[in-house]
Amino acid sequence: MKTRKIFPIILTFLFQLFPFFLFSQNFDLDWDRNLNFKRVKENEINSPVPVFSFLLNGEKKYSNDFLPNEKSWNLDGRVSLSIDSIKKGQDNWTAVFTFSNISKDTLKVENFIPFGGLEDQVYITGKGDHRLSRSHLFRPGYDPVNVILPDNAWELGYSSFEVGNQGFAGLMRRKYWDGAQRRRFETILPPNSNVSYRMYVDSFTGDWQEGLKQVFQKRFLYDWDDFDYSMYQREDLQWIRKSYAMHLMMAWDADFYDREGERFTIFDFQQRNKEWFGGDDVIGIWPTWPTLGLDQRNQWDLFRDLPGGLEQLTSISDSLNRLGTKFFISYNPWDESTRLEGHLEGMTALIKATKVDGVVLDTKGSSSREIQQAADLAKPGVVMYSEGMAVPKDMPGIVFGRVHNALYYPPLLNLNKLIKPDFAIFRVAELAYDRIRREYATSFFNGYGTELNIFRPGRPEWMEEDYRFFGKTLRILRENHSNFISFGYTPLISTLSDGVFVNKWHSEKKTIYTIFSLKPEGFLGNLFEIEKPASDWHYVDLWNHEEVQVQESEEKHLIPVDLEAFHKKWLGTNNEGAVGSIAYFPKLLEVDLEQNKLGIKASKGNEIRVWAEFRNMGSRI
Repeated sequence: MKTRKIFPIILTFLFQLFPFFLFSQNFDLDWDRNLNFKRVKENEINSPVPVFSFLLNGEKKYSNDFLPNEKSWNLDGRVSLSIDSIKKGQDNWTAVFTFSNISKDTLKVENFIPFGGLEDQVYITGKGDHRLSRSHLFRPGYDPVNVILPDNAWELGYSSFEVGNQGFAGLMRRKYWDGAQRRRFETILPPNSNVSYRMYVDSFTGDWQEGLKQVFQKRFLYDWDDFDYSMYQREDLQWIRKSYAMHLMMAWDADFYDREGERFTIFDFQQRNKEWFGGDDVIGIWPTWPTLGLDQRNQWDLFRDLPGGLEQLTSISDSLNRLGTKFFISYNPWDESTRLEGHLEGMTALIKATKVDGVVLDTKGSSSREIQQAADLAKPGVVMYSEGMAVPKDMPGIVFGRVHNALYYPPLLNLNKLIKPDFAIFRVAELAYDRIRREYATSFFNGYGTELNIFRPGRPEWMEEDYRFFGKTLRILRENHSNFISFGYTPLISTLSDGVFVNKWHSEKKTIYTIFSLKPEGFLGNLFEIEKPASDWHYVDLWNHEEVQVQESEEKHLIPVDLEAFHKKWLGTNNEGAVGSIAYFPKLLEVDLEQNKLGIKASKGNEIRVWAEFRNMGSRI
């Protein structure tokens, strides 16, 4: 009995005496007293890897800058560090790092990065002083890329490194604070305050993108241990995954209703859109804000009072559905001071009466089971559309959301798409400001849709030209939609030229590459390496409608691309950039030319599309 009591006491004493040594049968981490990793799992680390780094009042500090005390570490008499809540799983490890201000000055701490964010690592941290968008992905040999992160994880730090053939991915997220001022990207520490970051370490195999997938896609940034997929398994809600073009408009917009002529013009609007870019997948109307509250009518009353009432809205919904377009209404949860009517009951009644297909959730970044159930009581297949992007912990309750236009000039890469590729995303863009070709281009690059929010007045003269560019991107997105919701998505594959970015969308039947270029002079040449193509498969340039001739150099197989130029004055604006797309799929056509007769046969499918091309003075028609 004495042995049983003494043994745990000895273990506790040893752990307090040597907090830098962690042991687990499953996932071992070993660091020295200077807070450098020495061993991860069974892999010895030859070169010192800091446990973390961060910025202290703008100056980068590493974990090995701290000096060890008996039970903690000290940095220049300003910050003390303690480590606790250590947990070890079979494939991952986690602990809480608490940073306390022990000085008499107010300190600013930010940009916490596991493993230090060294030059040979891939890592994510803040860069610059943008109010909403500082997160950047750093890759060895390339300029950093601005990225979009979930709305509850602006301050996260991520990094990965390799030991032998084993990769290790680390994540740091701000979890607790006491007396501190929590800001979007940094934490202000007055004297005697503290902030705690939880650090997670996971193992992975393969290229650096597999580390990102492990942390973002498989672990949901550690917001979930057991993700509920039931909403995504509902067949009636999956139609939104194939949708890429949306317009939201005020109910008094002339493109919805002609007040003087007393007729609905929404069908003229959609027919024009079909000509310009293939038409909308979704059109939504907004009859509430800013009129809601001018009298006692509630938000549902304002729909009922539209010309023709609910019967006319039902007719519009049916007619748009026959044109291949879904019809949306809006919901304002802040409607609390008008005529009393249950929000959820009112929503159910309106959806049932009008047969609409979706609801825009004003001011909400997520949905709820109650809201979805209110829609389900009316009819199946009604989706909720959040004003913001659902964070991982909210994703089980909603299947699509927005990249809000508050983030003007959005970052190039949206890592929310990596978290859940089958979560439908729309980027909000507006016509009322300046040229927005970059909006269409980055949505295409990230494999998701664009919401044209036309609430503000203004229809610029360049609108048709940009809509037709939009249409070219939509054709590729729509015809390959299964690739763009595939979990075979790999962001930012290696390229031979910085400033030209490539995302890879793999499935068993084909692979799609989306390309975005920031080279004003255009680009013509080999861009990325591939494995040797199969003899019965080939590469096709979907943007230029040309078969790609794979180039061989030093036993490497390279893909050449032809990307358009753009005026350099657009750099740094929402009109910069050029796009391209390459596809890899089986050879399905047999084509022969006999004198002036072109013969085409297909081994599979039920449709053949032919583009007629005339080259003159370097142009295509």
